[in-house]
Amino acid sequence: MNSQKEFNRIYKQNQKWFNKACVVYYDKKQSKTYAVIASKKVGCAVYRNKARRLIKAIFLRLYEQLESGEYVFIIKKELFELSFCELEKNIKWSLKKLGAIKEDKIEKTSNNIN
Repeated sequence: MNSQKEFNRIYKQNQKWFNKACVVYYDKKQSKTYAVIASKKVGCAVYRNKARRLIKAIFLRLYEQLESGEYVFIIKKELFELSFCELEKNIKWSLKKLGAIKEDKIEKTSNNIN
């Protein structure tokens, strides 16, 4: 996902889910790739980079549970109002609603908690 055409295709043709911290787009593909978009509305470069690092950390934590596909996260400035745990929960919920989390992985993790 390097060109504007690819992003426009994802925006127009694929599912999206809104949450407090970001908008998540998901497109089923063969490989797992992601992109994080943080505009200047989010803040200065320090805050935009911090937001990208937070999303990357969550994406890597959930990597094994995710279906193959392209993921685009568009950051909102409200991201910084959430703790890391709340942020992870919001993103995981969005991915679940989009059908991007493998069902067998959800059941295994919920059974381990009990």
